Amino acid sequence: MKRKNGMKSLAAGALLLVCCWACGPHQARMHEIAMDKESILKNGEPYTGEVWSDDGKSFCLTTRNGELTRFVMYHLNGREAVCIDNLDDEMTVYDEGGETISIDSFATQYKELAGTLHELFPEDSAKADIEPAGTENP
Repeated sequence: MKRKNGMKSLAAGALLLVCCWACGPHQARMHEIAMDKESILKNGEPYTGEVWSDDGKSFCLTTRNGELTRFVMYHLNGREAVCIDNLDDEMTVYDEGGETISIDSFATQYKELAGTLHELFPEDSAKADIEPAGTENP
């Protein structure tokens, strides 16, 4: 009798795992999507879900119906480096310890991340005066 209950539990657990996997948050990688000024598309359709950098750890975009709703860039240690939530034009930047720092300090201390941010969002990072140190426009 115990063996049948064990098999039922195992089958129920496997079914739950498959449902969570299939119905869970949608994830894509940057190479799977297309971006234009209007929307983020996957397979030609507006995309809802997370879009991770191709390495799966540098940054994540969150979208709803093709519209960017959140952007997070990460330090090498996995902590948030830059967060733009609800795209309300407010950007929060953090040091590797998780403390909030100024945009100027971020651009100076984390030149490579600032450069990547500028490549991803050239218009937005220019508005926020984020330029990797040493590459300011004349």
